[in-house]
Amino acid sequence: MFILEILMPQKKILNIEVKSVVLPGLEGTFQILSNHANIFSLLKPGLISFVPFDSNELLHKCHMFRDVHDFKLVISDGFVEVNSIKTSVLCSYAYFSSELSIEDYKEEIKSIKLNINSCFNKQIYPYNYLLKKAEACLYL
Repeated sequence: MFILEILMPQKKILNIEVKSVVLPGLEGTFQILSNHANIFSLLKPGLISFVPFDSNELLHKCHMFRDVHDFKLVISDGFVEVNSIKTSVLCSYAYFSSELSIEDYKEEIKSIKLNINSCFNKQIYPYNYLLKKAEACLYL
């Protein structure tokens, strides 16, 4: 058992005891278990899934999860720091899977790509950020 902490610049999203967590690394997904070796790694946009220490208690405390198979979040690219007692994820944004609709994001991706195609180079950055966010949501 160890602490999983998910942080955005504005707030702490999650701070719970877990048995394991699977993260979207740049070279592929990887799993963290209790007493893992210390690492610091980059993360790509994608899905974080975890196994809580007490899933029933978490379901009662946090209404962001629908059932015991729903312990997932979508994140932007970011960083993870792991030590033997805590795994900390820092990302620009994180959404619980229950907050997202895949169909909405498919439409958003189409719209963003149209805007990117009509932009000059200086105006592309905000759209690239929105595109990464929307594409990460499709990992659900």
